[in-house]
Amino acid sequence: MRKREFFIVILIILIGVLYNAYEEGEVDIFMLNHCSMNPKRIRDKGHPVNFPQEVLNFASAQTLDINNMAGEIKITPSSDGNLVIKPVIIVFHKNKKEAKRISRSIKLKSSQTNGKVEIFAGKKRSYPYKRARVNFNIQLPKGTSLGLYTRYGDIEITGASSPVYLNCRHGNITARRLDGPLKVHHRFGNAHIEDISQPLEINSQNSEMIIRDISSLKMHSSYTTIAITGVENETRFDYIAYSELDLKNSGKTIIEGRQTKMKLANISGGLTLKNSHNSVELRNIRGKLSMTTRNCKINMAEINANDLFLSNNHGRVNMEDISASQLETQIAHGDLDLSFIDIPGEINIINNNSDIMISYPQTVNPSYNIELKYGKIINKTGNKLTETTDQYMTRASKAGGTPMVLITNQYGDIILRNFTQKPKQTNVEPEEFENN
Repeated sequence: MRKREFFIVILIILIGVLYNAYEEGEVDIFMLNHCSMNPKRIRDKGHPVNFPQEVLNFASAQTLDINNMAGEIKITPSSDGNLVIKPVIIVFHKNKKEAKRISRSIKLKSSQTNGKVEIFAGKKRSYPYKRARVNFNIQLPKGTSLGLYTRYGDIEITGASSPVYLNCRHGNITARRLDGPLKVHHRFGNAHIEDISQPLEINSQNSEMIIRDISSLKMHSSYTTIAITGVENETRFDYIAYSELDLKNSGKTIIEGRQTKMKLANISGGLTLKNSHNSVELRNIRGKLSMTTRNCKINMAEINANDLFLSNNHGRVNMEDISASQLETQIAHGDLDLSFIDIPGEINIINNNSDIMISYPQTVNPSYNIELKYGKIINKTGNKLTETTDQYMTRASKAGGTPMVLITNQYGDIILRNFTQKPKQTNVEPEEFENN
């Protein structure tokens, strides 16, 4: 081995040993201490040194804004109507003398102007993210609006009754029992939000969210896993992409999606949905239903809609236990399996390159008007059709009852069949025995 190569190997080994010692907290490297690379990984996490700061007390605060570079913020209701802020600087270091030096480099600034209280925790320049955190324990008076920002740290708030804005870049959010409107910006972490009586607005990215028992929701999200249960009024996703959505028990719902896996159940106020390149599962939807999708696999069951419109390209559609005033589907390059219970109006199916299977109860006697090119009609029902064939075109019709079924299809077969409708189960309370 040449001397130069030997020197390079020795240098790499020394750098590795030095960096390992730095990671173990045995040595300090000034350049790395102030570097924000991987700041969530706190150095010497097992050696916290606490530096409690002066308690701040404000008697007439209408608004509180906190900008915290790194650290936890915990909000609880005030018992005496005063705004009380208890900050603690925590430095993670084996050397207490060095920890004290770092703590002095962190600045806490507070000001109050016309009822607005502003708190800043950080440094003008490189913040020691790997070493320090500033934690706040705050008692918030009723009626004081709140704005919180933290770059690295968790936020927990309980029992506020005024407008709240939370901005958390790297960390977890917990918000419970809020009587005022809540607005959230969140990235890279978990969020648990529940019991919000006023409108909730969320902008999220790379998050995992659990949302329960809220008044209404307006959301913009990407790369997020979302579980929502219980929206009293409207749920609106102006944009959701590359995410997973599980929504249960909502009023009117509007979703503008892209490449998002969706599972929705118990929607009572109607649904307007757009999506692409993922699956959509719907169960127990009430009200007007309109879906425009592409490259999606669609599964729908227990639908009772005023009007039902579905457009999908390149994906199979299964529709089971469907009731609606009228139904329209526009499907290309994907099969349609439709099983309907009650549609008194019109069924209009326009398909291309699709097989169509339609099932309905034996008691239903629909009318038909079918135009099929490059395919065949397989009729397994008791309703006879009048068919004519002209080269590649087959026309079939039947006059009579409802619904009126209009089908235009090419490059696919049409299968018609009956099923015996099962009676719905009802819970019957046992009769009480009479005493003789």
